[in-house]
Amino acid sequence: MTPHAYAFGDVDNDEDNEFIVGNLKGELAIFKGISVCGQPVMTCKNLGTITCIAVGDIRNSGK
Repeated sequence: MTPHAYAFGDVDNDEDNEFIVGNLKGELAIFKGISVCGQPVMTCKNLGTITCIAVGDIRNSGK
């Protein structure tokens, strides 16, 4: 994957930041600090062109 956009954030609420990358082909990957051999822990495809990524508390739950 050639990254076009990236962000750091705690997407799984484990108090550790994950590294999220996306590209212009609509592929998104999430990497944890413990990823083996640089393999993502989650991937999504066919999301459309990804030009930026935002991570935040969208439910305003404080997490």
